[in-house]
Amino acid sequence: METSDKARRRKIRYNMLKQDEWFQNYEASYGRDEYLDSFIDTISKLPINYHNTKQNLSRREKKSLEELKNNPSIILKEADKGGGIVIMDKTFYREKVLEQLNDNEYYTKLRKNNDKSTIRKIKRLVKEYSESFTANEIAYLCDFTPKEANFYGLPKIHKSNTIQTAVKHQNKKYIESPNPNDLKLRPIVAGPESTTQRMSHFLDLILKKLCPLIPSYVRDDIDFLRASVSLGRTPHMSVERNLHHTNLVIDLA
Repeated sequence: METSDKARRRKIRYNMLKQDEWFQNYEASYGRDEYLDSFIDTISKLPINYHNTKQNLSRREKKSLEELKNNPSIILKEADKGGGIVIMDKTFYREKVLEQLNDNEYYTKLRKNNDKSTIRKIKRLVKEYSESFTANEIAYLCDFTPKEANFYGLPKIHKSNTIQTAVKHQNKKYIESPNPNDLKLRPIVAGPESTTQRMSHFLDLILKKLCPLIPSYVRDDIDFLRASVSLGRTPHMSVERNLHHTNLVIDLA
């Protein structure tokens, strides 16, 4: 005999399967809605060819990607600037990450996980200013289960003299520069559900509306160029130009 819970789950699953089957076999009645009819006519006229597809990678390229993916001794990272791909020796990458985290000027080792105390502080702060929030905002800021954030680093290849020298001398898209000592990483903390992520997102929404009111606000590169043209050339103004190498594969392994 099945328990009541098992029977209920079987019934729910059966109904879901039947519903899915109904959706797959459903055909809309023509003439009931002009917008639906127009959409069906447009979709029906679209050319469909399931067989005339061409792969954009050769077998050799696919095999190379699989070998890179399954190689336990390397790690692939996007370059901090320029969109290049960096192949790094995993041990070297780990050493660089620890070198950054062990810098006591910027990082302090915690004795314990402070997530719970941080959540309590956020809830206390929201409660103190509860009149300034809507019920939905309070729920968004307080009612969630946080997850631990992850730390990783993006190689700053444009700041490494060793790599820049290798780029000039090798003059190709694939550059080899094994374990350059002057390579630095841009620290990234990835925490889409970390303790402070929702509060950060909430503040970002507010600041986005306030920032354009600041006289020195610059929206993007194009906005900066327009402002520069309107200012004209002054004897004390200089512009620093930094060439970032794009579409490069840097092999540091």
